[in-house]
Amino acid sequence: MFFNRAANRFRLTLLSARHRRMAGAVAVRRAAEMLCRARPGFVLPHPVELVVAVESACQLKCSMCGIRKVMKRPEFFGRRITRADLLPALTEASKWRPRPYLKLTGGEPLLLGDGLLGMLDDAGRLGLASRLSTNGVLLSDAALARALVKTGVDAVTISLDGPRDVHNAIRGRDFAFDRAALGIKNLFLARKSLGSAGPLIMVSTVVSAANHHRLIELFGILKELPIDWWNVQLINYVSEKARDEADAVSKSFGFEPGAWDAFVNEPVTQVNPESLAEQLMAVAGARKNFVLSFLDAGGFSPRSLKAYYGGSEIEVSPRFCTVPYLAMHVVPSGDMVFCIDYPHVSYGNIKTHGLKDAWKSETARKYRRYLEECRRLTGSNPPQCQRCNWLYN
Repeated sequence: MFFNRAANRFRLTLLSARHRRMAGAVAVRRAAEMLCRARPGFVLPHPVELVVAVESACQLKCSMCGIRKVMKRPEFFGRRITRADLLPALTEASKWRPRPYLKLTGGEPLLLGDGLLGMLDDAGRLGLASRLSTNGVLLSDAALARALVKTGVDAVTISLDGPRDVHNAIRGRDFAFDRAALGIKNLFLARKSLGSAGPLIMVSTVVSAANHHRLIELFGILKELPIDWWNVQLINYVSEKARDEADAVSKSFGFEPGAWDAFVNEPVTQVNPESLAEQLMAVAGARKNFVLSFLDAGGFSPRSLKAYYGGSEIEVSPRFCTVPYLAMHVVPSGDMVFCIDYPHVSYGNIKTHGLKDAWKSETARKYRRYLEECRRLTGSNPPQCQRCNWLYN
């Protein structure tokens, strides 16, 4: 086990040297998080991370995806952010020091086509590190994969949740696995043929009832694919009790209830904690040719995993969420929110507001006071936030 941990760190060091701009952005983000944890309530002068959901639509039907349900709400359905919408925000952010890191997500961002490629071109030209999160299906087109590499995007994360049968069942399409796997290969070949160091190729896996017992099989598949990094994360969800408590707390601060119902999904949380712990430990202890990371919520013991997936309202982690103090998230309507997954309160819109003005607005301050009051009264984050992967990123 020690050898494999050391080897993992060595691979991470090599990746950091190869992808310096991305490594620098991650280092700034981590330093900002440490500062915000050390000084609760401290707000950075400007965000060091911009997360933008540029597209509300997606061609997959993922069983565990609360975002898909949120994007069907009238304020988001059919909405998208254009290159012209985003450029003023990127231009403003490029003048800050340190410059923020840009993550583009969705929905499925590659549905924007040339518009998405243009956004990444703009980010690179303005000196911003960038990352794209995608289901990978459209990257089965080798020409698109090559065009994506040419933008200079620093990292691309592709979702793979299990072997072919598992992934396709979770994603709701029988072509999902093969096209995503081909997309990974196309990215690697384009990177190689263009002589480009980037993008870093990452696979992300969300652990749910459908795949928690098949992670070792997926590990074997990933060893045969040209990836740089595998990230395994526990699922975002909200229990019915947490949903009801979140609504009550929101109303007490004068906020409308959030879209918590989209994340109440009991079937996908029916995980055998003993089996999951066994799978995770086996993967962690095996030799591998890529970096491996887990979003660790309290350890991988059956007890902690049972607490996480069992709906218990015990505090899974003492960590407080620092995202509202260091990151700006933007949804497809252009609204600036504090959480891309739970777009609860808007404090501005990139089409009409400057980033810094919105960051320091009274609505933003009021929401941070709401978070701080929750912590003061309960010693915890708001009820809806207990099982959010941003806490463990």
